[in-house]
Amino acid sequence: MQVSALAFDAPRQTAMPFFNLEARREFTKTEEWIFSEGTMDRPEHEIEEELFQRSREMNRKMLEAHIRARGQGNVGPAVEVHDENGTEVHTHRRVQERHESTLFGEIGIERVAYQHPGKESIRPLDE
Repeated sequence: MQVSALAFDAPRQTAMPFFNLEARREFTKTEEWIFSEGTMDRPEHEIEEELFQRSREMNRKMLEAHIRARGQGNVGPAVEVHDENGTEVHTHRRVQERHESTLFGEIGIERVAYQHPGKESIRPLDE
C-alpha cells in the first residue's frame, strides 16, 4: 500500500520549549532531591535505585515531548491510498489518541487519522 498526501499544510514545527516543561520539572525535582539533606545519610544503593526510577520518568516525559513536537501528522485535507484494488481518497480527518509502551513506560500520542467509509484509518506518521 502506498499513501500520498493530496496537499500539504504548513511544515511541521520544530520542538518548542513548552513541549518538554514536564521533563524539565522532573529533572529539577530530582536534582533538588538528590542534594537534599534527607538523602545524605541514606545508603548509596537506595539513592541509586531512587535515582534510576526518577530518571526513567524524566526520560519518559522527554520522549513524549519529542513525539508531541513532531506533530500529529496533519499532511493536508486528504490522503490517497494506492493498492492492488485501486486508489481511494481518505478525506475525513480526526485526532485520535493512542498509548504506546516504551522502554521508559507508557506514553500518550495524538495522531491525525484520515478515514474513508468501510476502510481502515490512515495515520501518516505511523505508516
